[in-house]
Amino acid sequence: MKRILTLLCLFVFAKVGFSQIVISGVMGNPSGTDSMYEYVQLVATQNINFSTNPHTVVFLNNGTATKKGWVNGLSISYGFHLNSGTVNKGDVFYVGGSGKKVSGGQSADISSQIWIKTLTPHTTAGDGFGSANSNGGGIFGNGGANADGVGVFVGALTANDSTAVPIDAIFMGSGIGTAKPATAGAGYTVPTNDKYSNSQGLFGEGTNTFIAPDINVASSFTQLTGTYDATSNTWTTARSAVTKVLTSAATIDSIATQITITSSNPTIVVNTAGFTNDFGLTYPNNPSSASNFVFEGSNLTDSLMISVNAPFEIRTGVNAFSSGTIKVPHSSGTITTTVLDVRFNPTSTGVFEDSIVFSSPGATDKKVYVKGTSSNYPELSFKVTSFNVSEAVGSISLQIDIANANSNATTCSLSVVGGNATAGSDYTFSSPQVINFPANSSDSIVVNIPIINDNVSEAVETIWFALSNATNGAVFSNSDSALVTITDNDYRKVNIADIRGVNANGVSDSLNKLYEITGVVYGDNLRTTGFQFTLRDQTAGIGIFSPASAFGYTVAQGDSLTIRGRLSQFNGLAQLDFLDTIIFHQSNQPLRTPFLITTLNENGESELVRMNNVTAKTGNWISGNQYVYYNGGADSVMVRLVPNTHKLIGKPKPTKAFSIIGIGGQFDASSPYNSGYQLFPRDSNDIIIPADSLSAFNLLTPANGSTVTIQGASIQTLDATWGTPIPAQGLNPATYTFMLDVPAGDFSSPLASFPSNVGGSAPSISLPYFQIINLMNAQGINVGQSISLQWTVRATTGSYNRFANQPFAITLVRERMNSVGNTANNPLAVYPNPANTDVLVEMPETINTVSVSTIEGKQVIALNNVNTFSTGVDVSMLEAGIYMLTVETATGTYTQRLAIQR
Repeated sequence: MKRILTLLCLFVFAKVGFSQIVISGVMGNPSGTDSMYEYVQLVATQNINFSTNPHTVVFLNNGTATKKGWVNGLSISYGFHLNSGTVNKGDVFYVGGSGKKVSGGQSADISSQIWIKTLTPHTTAGDGFGSANSNGGGIFGNGGANADGVGVFVGALTANDSTAVPIDAIFMGSGIGTAKPATAGAGYTVPTNDKYSNSQGLFGEGTNTFIAPDINVASSFTQLTGTYDATSNTWTTARSAVTKVLTSAATIDSIATQITITSSNPTIVVNTAGFTNDFGLTYPNNPSSASNFVFEGSNLTDSLMISVNAPFEIRTGVNAFSSGTIKVPHSSGTITTTVLDVRFNPTSTGVFEDSIVFSSPGATDKKVYVKGTSSNYPELSFKVTSFNVSEAVGSISLQIDIANANSNATTCSLSVVGGNATAGSDYTFSSPQVINFPANSSDSIVVNIPIINDNVSEAVETIWFALSNATNGAVFSNSDSALVTITDNDYRKVNIADIRGVNANGVSDSLNKLYEITGVVYGDNLRTTGFQFTLRDQTAGIGIFSPASAFGYTVAQGDSLTIRGRLSQFNGLAQLDFLDTIIFHQSNQPLRTPFLITTLNENGESELVRMNNVTAKTGNWISGNQYVYYNGGADSVMVRLVPNTHKLIGKPKPTKAFSIIGIGGQFDASSPYNSGYQLFPRDSNDIIIPADSLSAFNLLTPANGSTVTIQGASIQTLDATWGTPIPAQGLNPATYTFMLDVPAGDFSSPLASFPSNVGGSAPSISLPYFQIINLMNAQGINVGQSISLQWTVRATTGSYNRFANQPFAITLVRERMNSVGNTANNPLAVYPNPANTDVLVEMPETINTVSVSTIEGKQVIALNNVNTFSTGVDVSMLEAGIYMLTVETATGTYTQRLAIQR
């Protein structure tokens, strides 16, 4: 136990007393929009490969600290996982927003510097914790009376690491404020560095009160100056802090680091984590298995000498084991991390103790204690010390081994010394039993323990067996006890409500028992492997969880299933896991009407619920966690969208009050489990928005009463514009239909209607003249004539329509259109030309017939008895190519080439 405690203390000291990375500057208040341009400037005190040695940088907002401290997430803290890239000792590098500018969007580009990790905080959640700030604001709160902060941690932090201690940290502002609230246990852990001491408690406690100057002015850069000795891992000159307000002309030189990294004394570092220094019992001339640990050296002036006395032996690499001294040379003063193997190889009996000594000139010696016992007496042990079996296993076999048997018989007792299983009803064994090893016999002895398979639903049961009372001087190895864990295999059929009870601390009163339930699936699969969903019967609902296997079943809402599994609880959420059976009955079963609730609590867990009159921050629905607000915005409930293929992700949130339906969940990491409730909407149908409407709008151009002459090229357009109506809910922009009608019409059956530009989404239209000519033809308007009409626009969003405030009058005058080949001698006008689907044929006199022929003279279209000055011709059936279009009038026959394009 002493060895374990010593290693634990060494581990804690390494975490808080040795900083591989130190903070040298913080851009906490860039000019303009903050989100993409906040960053921290860091200096490496040793070589780091982040892919094998990950770290986390945390930015703190000046909100109220909680018991979760640095990993609170939401808008309070935001994580950056440093898990790729490398830096060398003394390198200056950066972590922060993806803008990579010295002080805001309009400042100098510093992207050429070493950036180990960047994120876009206004659209992207932090690594492990921290919400995206969709309004573009930054993570830091710009100082003030409530301090902001930056922390650096070893490893990739998650939301569960509330006790993690940073290896370096700095706070900025004019006061501590809510960074150390009155709530007991709430606040931020601190490192042991030049400004704080972990032994003094949290930030704001004891002497942990240092705050860098305020950053409340835009372009404020916190610059730290000091000297860090990487050999002794100490600040030889403690850091001082100033706030520099950068000008628009600032460059990378304006924020050049003022931190100096030095190395001095020769140093030997030994890390014995995982090393077994007590080799236990072995026998003369029978070497033990090897155990190992690592060492390294820096600033060495000579080789490193490692020595140990017999019967302990050491080696590096694949060299032979030996006692005495081995020599490890350095390279430019450095010995990189090296493994030292150690074994115990006695030639006589006894208890042996020694220290492995590491020495090099000028460096402090390091010593590692080792111990071993050598004996000629027999040694007794269990072959297997842990069993995890089902109640249906039948029996388990305890194998007892003897080593170093001699000419005398050896006995010992096998006894039950603990556990909650009951002899006679759960297993069969009469304790104690005497185990006899004959003289000179090294054969193992096996004792079979029958396990009784009953029909009673039970919790997990255990049996502790132990060896004792050895004779013939025999000793026991470390494997002198064995634990048997028995898992019940009986599934009790229940209503879900029968197993949803909890005690005062929110802990399920049916944990670890096996149940069979039948119900209907609600919602989709929340996982990409295995599955996680909700099953509800007529009494209640419960979570269903399988981390990997899907049992060949694809989750579908409305399926009726029977499921067998173990009742467990994950962060307060009751669920069946360790599933044994899934039986599908039928699909498309009816779902219950959602419960109407005013607050989400235990009663809503695994139930389909509805909350009315909630609001959400503007922006799109995102993957993961976000909030909706109720009670006038005073309260909130977390909405969670998983997996990242959820149908709501990327869709806009309502801008005004709405109703939300979803399945209640929970994520509460500590007892009592009475908080952390979440809502899981299933799809867009669970977001219920009041009917939308549009604001009033006016027609703009052409002005009311305008006259437009239709003359010239057929591709010329009649252009109209109007104002943009605003959707009241801000969700679906309007689409538009341009309409023409007779002066007395009400546009219920307009003469013509056309979608606006850009597929109906633009508040404008460009109507080609040839389409207007078609309309005039239909109304019998010939060249030289005019028609008086009115026009308006209908705007539509969803099922809601709104017309412009007032229609405008317009007069259309028809004149001759230009056409390819149209001359004084050949007045035939054909347009558009080239054509695709329809062409308009126009003459200054009555047309009798129209025909279209191929170049070879084969007639493909014929129109007789036209008797108008103009007519349309459908050419949609013609293949691409050149054709001859001919008209016949009272005065003659006229022909033009017609090109068809496809």
